[in-house]
Amino acid sequence: MKSKIKSHPLFRWITRKTAVWWLIVQVRTIMAQLLGRVEQYPVIDDRHLVEITTPITLDWPVDRPKPQVGLVQDILGPPYWTRFERFLKTNKLPYALYDIQRSDWLAQADKFDVIIWRVISFPAALEEARRKIYLLEKKLGKSCFPNYDTLLLYEDKIMQYERLRLQGLPIIDTFVSHNYDEALAAVERLHYPLVSKIVAGSGSIGVELVTSPRQARQIVRTAFSHRGRWTGWPYLRQKDYVFFQAYEENEGYDLRILVSGKHINGFYRDVPPGEFRASGMALARSGDLPEQAMRLAWQVAKRLNLITVAVDMLYNPTTTSWRIIEIAPFTTMHRIPYNNDGNPGSFILGQNGAFCFQPERYWLQETALEQFFTQILSSE
Repeated sequence: MKSKIKSHPLFRWITRKTAVWWLIVQVRTIMAQLLGRVEQYPVIDDRHLVEITTPITLDWPVDRPKPQVGLVQDILGPPYWTRFERFLKTNKLPYALYDIQRSDWLAQADKFDVIIWRVISFPAALEEARRKIYLLEKKLGKSCFPNYDTLLLYEDKIMQYERLRLQGLPIIDTFVSHNYDEALAAVERLHYPLVSKIVAGSGSIGVELVTSPRQARQIVRTAFSHRGRWTGWPYLRQKDYVFFQAYEENEGYDLRILVSGKHINGFYRDVPPGEFRASGMALARSGDLPEQAMRLAWQVAKRLNLITVAVDMLYNPTTTSWRIIEIAPFTTMHRIPYNNDGNPGSFILGQNGAFCFQPERYWLQETALEQFFTQILSSE
């Protein structure tokens, strides 16, 4: 029944119209609160699907003991943990399921050398994960995937912007301020239209087009008010900051390049008529990946030391260059990557500096763990 609903044209139209969709979500949340319902998220088990790809094997030295792995079952779907588990079983890495949300999570951590946990992008979940991964990694010496530095970037647009510009990477011009007087003064000199964003929000949550100084001024005043601004998250408000990103000239789509270990793939997301956003609009398509864009995504992964990352970017036809919108250390990766001709596989950067397409059927989650454990082997 659920799959029939999701495939219905009306459902697809509503979900493309992010503002309408999130209004529905907000009303649903308020009704749940009034009825006293507890929000429970299920663990999804799709292990019957994981065997359609080729397993990835590690060349583990025979004289090296294998670490004990704690595997956290992520909630909602599509799940990562089932792909992670297949990788651990294939490589005979000893593991046990680790319920990191229980009160005895710290005591249970003593059994493990490595923690693998795909964290969902909800602000409350991220707050919990950052606290726990900090303690596990920085205080107890565990190897964690993702590590603490990666979690600081995950769904934090301000941190992403600051890190990217510190590395000299071409991110779209952005004004970020936690100072009310400065933000109010900046409204008069910024160029319109521009895009206002909140710190934590995927799928265009909290993203709005600002067409005039008057509208920007209202955003500033509300964000710096006692209550802050509504964000789409019922328990989180935009408070004491503004994030204004320039409205970059583009060609009606954005490009998401996925880097996972040594593998690179990607897809285009079209902007529907009457919209300015591509993320969350369910209009993804395959296409030839420009080498310039793949090199930019590769640079992001290497300079920020990320095992896996999705880099969203726009092509500016005037400057003939790609500019970064934002990045996501984790993203929905439940499909086998294909190239534009419909062949499964990915691009690999060769020793000669050229990208070549490598036909294969694999899960991005497993290529990420391949790189993660390779780093563990090389660091000891």
